[in-house]
Amino acid sequence: MEKNYALCLEVITIEGFSWIDLDKLMGIIGHYPLTTISMRLGWLLENNQERWRVDELVLKELEKKRPESRILLVKNKSRGNYLEKRWSLMVPKIVACT
Repeated sequence: MEKNYALCLEVITIEGFSWIDLDKLMGIIGHYPLTTISMRLGWLLENNQERWRVDELVLKELEKKRPESRILLVKNKSRGNYLEKRWSLMVPKIVACT
């Protein structure tokens, strides 16, 4: 139960940001060839699209970089997940606590 609580707190903390600099963020991830970054970041940005004023074009750019194979949003959490199809991410159901 403690692990689930910690995950919930992480998501609440990240989603507590009132704004982000999308230009800088997109520039930074360009230096990391891992497609899993695009998948996880796309999911996070989509879930906060209105608050952070994320344009759909940014999400589509990230979506193009993701592979078809599924990955876990949280690496060590293989059970109790649901599939977020757009990002091919297995997302823990506990994240719904936000």
